[in-house]
Amino acid sequence: MLCLIGVYISSIASNSLSVYYLPLFSLLHSGLLGSSVCFLYTNHFQSVSECAPSDVPSLSSPVAFDLISPPLNSPDVAFSAALTNSDETLGPSERDVTLIFKHVVTNIGNAYNPHTGFFTAPVRGAYHFEWHIGDIGGRSPATAAALVKNSERVFSAYANLTPSHFETSSESATLQLEAGDVVSVNKWATSGIYDNVNHHVTFSGHLLFTM
Repeated sequence: MLCLIGVYISSIASNSLSVYYLPLFSLLHSGLLGSSVCFLYTNHFQSVSECAPSDVPSLSSPVAFDLISPPLNSPDVAFSAALTNSDETLGPSERDVTLIFKHVVTNIGNAYNPHTGFFTAPVRGAYHFEWHIGDIGGRSPATAAALVKNSERVFSAYANLTPSHFETSSESATLQLEAGDVVSVNKWATSGIYDNVNHHVTFSGHLLFTM
């Protein structure tokens, strides 16, 4: 019968390592190795309680140990910011405009730059972003803004505007980014954006996990 035994080990440098030296069995059993997880595959025993250091010489073939270390420490990355601290109106323009969210409430890891509006990925991984926009009808036909990765549009939030009404739109995306990739929210050239002290227009993101 093939059995799987989990033991705790330490000081493993790589994420995956296979060791085929029989003497390690006695070290593992006596607890001399300490911190990540080791899985011992053998058809000689059905449980740890059946194994003893004295059993090692009786094993006729090498024992394979798959040593799996925990994930490397990943940086804490999260930010959330609103467009402005006061009334601000951005109307139709000749080209798309990068929105600079100046009212920062969270910027763990300092990956978001409130002076440029750019988020720069510090490590390779999966990141989640959300953005919310709005405008008052009458100044432009719609409110629209796209999430942009390295100058390329990913997704867009869009809403048609009704005169004298404040219309909003929201969108989100999960992106795989390389270290150094840049993400921003860009207003469409033909659209308008309005924000005030109530902070309706926001941009947020965080690292889900490294890769």
